[in-house]
Amino acid sequence: MEWLCVLTDIHQIKLRKLGLVQKSRAQADMLNASVDCIKMIERDGTLSQMNKAGCVALNVSEETGFGMEWLGLLPEEVHSIGKLALAEALAGKSARFPGVSKLPNERPRYWDNMLTPLMNEDREVESILCVSRDVTAQRESEQQIELLVHELNHRSKNMLTVIQELIRQSVPNPDAEFVKVLERRIASIARNQDLLIRGRLTGSKVRDVIVFQTAAVGKLRSTRMQLIGDPELRISPNAAEVLCLAIYELTTNALKYGAFSNESGTVAVEWSVEDASDGARFHLQWTEAGGPKVIAPSRKGFGTVVIESNPAAALRAEVALNFHSEGLVWKLSAPTGSVLAE
Repeated sequence: MEWLCVLTDIHQIKLRKLGLVQKSRAQADMLNASVDCIKMIERDGTLSQMNKAGCVALNVSEETGFGMEWLGLLPEEVHSIGKLALAEALAGKSARFPGVSKLPNERPRYWDNMLTPLMNEDREVESILCVSRDVTAQRESEQQIELLVHELNHRSKNMLTVIQELIRQSVPNPDAEFVKVLERRIASIARNQDLLIRGRLTGSKVRDVIVFQTAAVGKLRSTRMQLIGDPELRISPNAAEVLCLAIYELTTNALKYGAFSNESGTVAVEWSVEDASDGARFHLQWTEAGGPKVIAPSRKGFGTVVIESNPAAALRAEVALNFHSEGLVWKLSAPTGSVLAE
């Protein structure tokens, strides 16, 4: 009997396989070394792969082999925004949403979740990479800062109240007109502080600045006042502080002598951003019409400083105050870098 023995050299094939195994193990070790929770999500929303940090955060055993619905592992309160983010990723767009994980007997952990679609050669979404970063420390710091800021705001407003009372107790006649003017200006500063606290991170909306500082006109704002401009345009805290005081002075003047002092006057407030030869500029204009005949004041007082000098110096602005007989017009033009929120 004869035997035919054929030997095939599979050395290189075996080396390639070992190399792939080692490479795969190295990739897994690399993912497991990360403190971020890294997950692979299939098109149907099920979990196919996850590193050790993800297993710990979601309380899932590495031995399960996964295959469960990813959103089902998250608290119910983030399901809706998670679904929206997943839909965006399936449409081929990167998406992001805040999340939270709650394990038994542990405090909540907060996460910043970034979903990135993984495409095939035909530019179709095959799966989704989800990287979740623990931002618990940052979140707790922000909450602490929020508490401190509101406490500071509360104490500052208490101080303004004390100043008001000191003024009333230090003058012969606490009902004198100049005392009332001071009190109204202090109240304007308090309203301004509320606005600055609300917009300290993203800036204040121009529309909010105007609405807050024209509160004294009451119902007249809806019938005799026009606000014209982008309602979402935001300005920096410094610009908001300067413009709040200016708008308050203009409002006070309109109530006492201008368009709001009779039954038919109107005020239009317009704001915009326009390109210019020296760069983009922010424009704000207050226009009165239909009020009593305007007469220019014989002297300049504190109000003029607030309306003209202060914005010009603080915002590098060009300010014009015109006492037209048919109505006062105040114009401000400043570089956007001095006014707009970043």
